[in-house]
This record gives sequence, structure tokens and C-alpha cells, in this order.
Amino acid sequence: MSGWRLLELGALAPVMTQAIYHSVAIHVGAGVSPPTLILCYPESPLVCVGYHEDAEEDVDVQAVRRKGYPLVRRMLGGGAVLLDPGQIFYQVIIAADDERAPVTIEGLFARYLEAPVRVYRRLGIPASRRGVNDIEVDGKKISGNGAGLIEGSQVLTGNIILSFPYDEMVQLLRVPDEKFRDKVARTLKGRLTTCRDVLGCEPDRATVLRYLVEEYSQTLEGLTPGNLSEEESETANSLCREYVTDEWVFSRSRKKRQIKLKVSERAWVGEGIHKAPGGIVRALLVVADGKIEEVSFDGDFFANPLDCIDKLSLSLRGVLCQPEHVRDAITRFLASNPVEVPGVGAEDFFRAVAASGLLTGGTKI
Repeated sequence: MSGWRLLELGALAPVMTQAIYHSVAIHVGAGVSPPTLILCYPESPLVCVGYHEDAEEDVDVQAVRRKGYPLVRRMLGGGAVLLDPGQIFYQVIIAADDERAPVTIEGLFARYLEAPVRVYRRLGIPASRRGVNDIEVDGKKISGNGAGLIEGSQVLTGNIILSFPYDEMVQLLRVPDEKFRDKVARTLKGRLTTCRDVLGCEPDRATVLRYLVEEYSQTLEGLTPGNLSEEESETANSLCREYVTDEWVFSRSRKKRQIKLKVSERAWVGEGIHKAPGGIVRALLVVADGKIEEVSFDGDFFANPLDCIDKLSLSLRGVLCQPEHVRDAITRFLASNPVEVPGVGAEDFFRAVAASGLLTGGTKI
């Protein structure tokens, strides 16, 4: 077994902060790089949407472009977020077949979030892990984290939030009107906090980075400072170029548009939304001749493996569009496949489909 490598990369180009852990995951999964802890932060802001999200559904794309921020779809689940230099990222990558790797997403969170919790406490912030993947203090989220399987590696990413541009974030979200935007702003400030909010000042960045190294050295039983390989750097640069293409960022949006284009005179289309403990689940449904012709799921949940949600969608094609048949088909798929969606179960996917109104009738197109 290889020991853990430490990469302290400092300030990176914004898109690189997301491409770097994908690149390292490829090489760790292939067995040519050791398990790795990356510490970094963006030199300027970017907007990042989750792997399973419809970017056009959750982000005001025009507002993001007016600001000149890169818009990136990351390789892990979760929700849309504004990332900026006020956040320090920790990224843990280990081969999935390494005997030290946790088996599940929840196991990744449980093991690798111990270190940032201890960092917050050393800063004087009484933080604790809550729910599946959040670190909270006094009921407010103070760290956002994601995890999953990427290219044969188990990956966890998260942040120490020194400060956060609440008002800027709210301006970049897609909302129906300004009144609703005000509500989102109040909700965000009521549910999110930062080191600056709690302590009254922003901690020294170098101190926080040192604490992260010290605490992760305990969790990982040692860290050896290292460098990116030439191959890892080349892969990361290639991914940076891919990550900002419309084909990648809006791939789920385009899939949904293609589904709608398939609707004919004999078909019905509907969209349902359900809030599960593990996140929002949306279902776009096309029904023809009493059967599901097409379905697409998206949302801010985590899923492992990444393609399991698309496979679930495919498994529902041809199913009779009746509650008992749809519920049974979803349940069978999730029970018979190696799928992990923390906080989201078969009933949650079924309720998203049912919310479309097409299991009991819909609007003809």
C-alpha cells in the first residue's frame, strides 16, 4: 500500500479547483498515483453545479455570464454554489479497491469529515457533523461537502468557509421573481454561516491550512508532501477546457429538451418535484399509450455510481404508467443494483414521478 501524498496547491484558476481532483482520481484509480489529499482555493469566483443538476433550472445563466464567472458542472452531486477565495478546499482521493477506502458515500463522510470538524474546533467554533454531509454550528451549515466514485477512486471534497458573499450568491440563482429572491436571501442567511460570522473576524488562511494538514495527518495516519505528476497536470488542463463547454455544463438540460421534442400527438408530458431528506428530486416524464416512453431525473442529491440515475431512467421505459407498476419498477431497480443515494429512496423517486400528474392523467401535448 502507498502512503498518503499531500498536495498543497494554494490559489488555483477557478475551474482548475474542480478539474484537479478529477485528474488525480483518474491516476489514483489507475494505480499510478498514491492516495492524495489536495488543499487549494480559487483565486477568483466560479459557479459550480452538481453532477445531477440541470444548470438552466437552478442557475441564472445570463447573470453568471454578465458577472464573467466560469460556470462548471462538477463530477460530484449536490447543489449549485458560488465558490470564491473565501473558501479553502480539502479534497481526499483514494482508490476504491484500496483496503483503507470506505465502502459507502456515508462512510466517506463519516471518516474524512472528522479532520475539518476538529479544525473548526481549534479555531474556537463548536462545529459538528450533521445529516449526511454537512458540518454545522448552532444549527447553521458552515461547510459543504460532496463525495462519490470517480474513475475508480473514492473522492470527498469540502470547504472551510472563512467568509461567504451571500448577496452575490442569491443574485446568481434562478428564481421566479424578485419577491422570491428576497425569500431565498433570508433563507440562505438563516441556514449558512462562516468563520467570520461566528468569530467576528476571518481566520488567518495559513493557520487554517496548517490545521488541516495536522488534523488530516491524524485521520490518514501520515502525509508526505509531494507534487503533481506531469501526466496529472496534463489531464487537469484538458479537463479544464472540457468543464466549461456547453456540451458538458448543459448536458442534462439538453437531454431534457430532447425528451420534450420526442412528444407527439399521442403523448403526454409532465414534470414533478419532490423534496427528499437527501435533496430535491425532479422527474420529467413522457407517457404514450399508457406506458412510460421516457423519464429523466435531476436534482441536488448525491448518487454512487454517477451513472446509476441514468440507468434508473432507462429501466422505467415501457413500464405501465400506473402507481403500483412504477413504484415496483423503481424499487426493484434500486434493490437489485449497487446504488447508493443517501437520503433518497425508492419512494422519493416515485413521488417525484407521481408529482408530474401523469400517473392519474396529465395535459396532452
